[in-house]
Amino acid sequence: MGQQEKVATSLAGAVSEEISASLAPVDAELARRYPGDPGTRQPVHTVYVPGDVFDAGTIRSWGDRALAALD
Repeated sequence: MGQQEKVATSLAGAVSEEISASLAPVDAELARRYPGDPGTRQPVHTVYVPGDVFDAGTIRSWGDRALAALD
């Protein structure tokens, strides 16, 4: 996550610092568990297929239609 951006707030400085200090362990754990976007390829979109129509050929069928659309 890196350096956090300072956000304007109506809280007094000491209160804001105390809250930030108390949340620091949680923030560190979240940063460890969820380091953010790895910068690798991501899916362009997600397709939701109802369970009652999904079968062994669904993925191949959608893939074939996608390739045909590109052609």
